[in-house]
Amino acid sequence: MKLHVAKICVLALCVILTACDSTQFFYNRANWLLSYQADRYFDLNKIQTASVKQAINHWLSWHRRTQLTCYAELIGQFETRARTNLTSADLTWLEAELKGHYETVITSAAAPAAHVLSSLDTDQINHLEKRLAKDHRKLARQLRFSHERRLHRRAKKTVAGVEKWFGNLSRAQVAWIKKRSKALPDTYAPWLQYRKQRDSTLIELLRENVDAKTIAHALKPMWITMELPSKSNDDTANKTEILMAEMVSQSKALAVDFYGLASTEQKSHFWHRLHDYRGDFLQLASVAPSGASCEMPTILLNEAQTGLSASR
Repeated sequence: MKLHVAKICVLALCVILTACDSTQFFYNRANWLLSYQADRYFDLNKIQTASVKQAINHWLSWHRRTQLTCYAELIGQFETRARTNLTSADLTWLEAELKGHYETVITSAAAPAAHVLSSLDTDQINHLEKRLAKDHRKLARQLRFSHERRLHRRAKKTVAGVEKWFGNLSRAQVAWIKKRSKALPDTYAPWLQYRKQRDSTLIELLRENVDAKTIAHALKPMWITMELPSKSNDDTANKTEILMAEMVSQSKALAVDFYGLASTEQKSHFWHRLHDYRGDFLQLASVAPSGASCEMPTILLNEAQTGLSASR
């Protein structure tokens, strides 16, 4: 089964941008954050740590130089299309654009990530399995709440996100958002199921001691199309895909309908925030190292092979 990234990328973008009030602050520290996460999940040795840090720095240089201006341009194009009257067609267009950018980023990261994974020994694979199981338990805590409470908690978060983008909301708008949010499908259980199956597939693959090329080939469908290791005739898998599609369709309708209800001041607040992100992307791109290469995947692949092969 495939839960296509194109169907959820609009929601993902909103979550990412809402979570980061200071784009430049976090982006400029991304090398440390990614290195920390790599060691947290893989328990790297000294040789691996050095190679991973070098690979991350090179990847970020490539991303800063080649991708950030594209994001700024996308915001400008979206405003041209949607500022006067946001439509479902505008969000469908945005989905397609975001999918393309997402696939570019994932494709560029798959080979170096695969070389890190192929360098893990048995103890490190066991460590990774335990970290992923901890993530699963954290996600499962949401399922301890009743269906009604989960929807209530999600509705509160939706209100907070909309308010961050559009400014102060009236009581009527808050009530409207909560009602529409609670009507969206409850996707906690299907998402947890997907995560468990995806992570189990990865661990099984690593235990087979396959090469980096094989791992990279497996990572792309997991990361890009979010393909689940389920049989095509699995009724549960089919129901999950239908549920996720319904979730995105209803979320689009919520976004379009609320934009129609928003005041002129609230719409101005929304576009001002997008302009801020556009400015952040352009500012970050303007300080890109002059030596950064657009051929990052090939260069990183060679560096990963050289550094990580020595650590196994």
